[in-house]
Amino acid sequence: MKKIIILLLISFPDIAFSQNVGIGTTTPVTKLNIVGGSSSPAFPGVTSTALFRIGVGTAEGIDFGKMGSSPFSAWMQAGLNGAISDPLSLQPLGGNLGIGTVSPAEKLDVTGNINVTGTIKANGVDGTANQVLMKNSGGILAWGDMCEYKNFVSFPISGSSTWTVPAGVTKILVEVWGAGGGGNLLAGGGGGGYIKAHFTVTPGSVINYTIGTGGTGAVASSAVTGEVSTCTVNGNNLQATGGQGALYLSATNGQGGNGGSWSIIGVSNYIGSRGSPGESQQRSFSQFDAATFYERGEAGKGGNAANSNNTGGLGQYYLYNNTGSTLIYRNGNPSSGLQPGGGGSSGIQFGATALGGGNGGSGLITIYY
Repeated sequence: MKKIIILLLISFPDIAFSQNVGIGTTTPVTKLNIVGGSSSPAFPGVTSTALFRIGVGTAEGIDFGKMGSSPFSAWMQAGLNGAISDPLSLQPLGGNLGIGTVSPAEKLDVTGNINVTGTIKANGVDGTANQVLMKNSGGILAWGDMCEYKNFVSFPISGSSTWTVPAGVTKILVEVWGAGGGGNLLAGGGGGGYIKAHFTVTPGSVINYTIGTGGTGAVASSAVTGEVSTCTVNGNNLQATGGQGALYLSATNGQGGNGGSWSIIGVSNYIGSRGSPGESQQRSFSQFDAATFYERGEAGKGGNAANSNNTGGLGQYYLYNNTGSTLIYRNGNPSSGLQPGGGGSSGIQFGATALGGGNGGSGLITIYY
């Protein structure tokens, strides 16, 4: 029967047959129905495990098969001599390819999940550890870092020194905080200023910096202003000025120090912000009974440094019996500002006791690279 069908096809190539043709089955269900034993994939060679082959020689081609056991996968494999794999092209002249869809809208359109056990390359380039796929500035898919800077170093100790750009580093981000101002008896000191900027650098180049010292607190006088912190990169000078020390105007009149600011020379791409001012001491008086009078007080808080939270010295509370000249409650002493650049709190006074304000916190420089 097979020979007759082949003979008819050869002899009458223009005749259309409405019957189905079967190989390995007497009940074909499609125009061409091939039935054979189940098999696992193998490279095409002079022998084959496939149901059928399309090829250009006896030892090479594309074999098609179907597994008869789990996972019952249908397969195709291109190869040569039973050992060599050949590439397989789908839609080599154009057109979209769909998996799970009959209307693919892209070169590869998959409806469902994708599982990759190897790696993914973007435009022929594999990523490195901790990188993610993203579009670069040219709109091209590429591997990149979510964080542009993988390392950082901070300089917390007041004074001047240098830092050398490590090998392989060509870009840095510098943050500079000025020192906090001191508080006095009546008000808190201001928080230090802040500035941040990017720089292109050369490995091995030297960066000079100075960390400002916090201003000293005072009692019945104006407190000391915090020092400036500076960082010089490629001749460009970043400065974060210190918070102002609390002002002493009279025995009953003080003013919180203003927050520090910033300045920069030679750079247009930067962010700068001012520190917050110090707060004044608060006092109130009340009558406890017909013969007893109380005084309540709270030290003024020191200003927070710019771009930081809760660095200003905290104000302390007290309750004082003016009639009996007795301190009923106090929750601590006036406090100094925290690094970076917090202003010192104001002092407190009750009866004949006057406690001066806290010192300002030192400045800080952090370099990300």
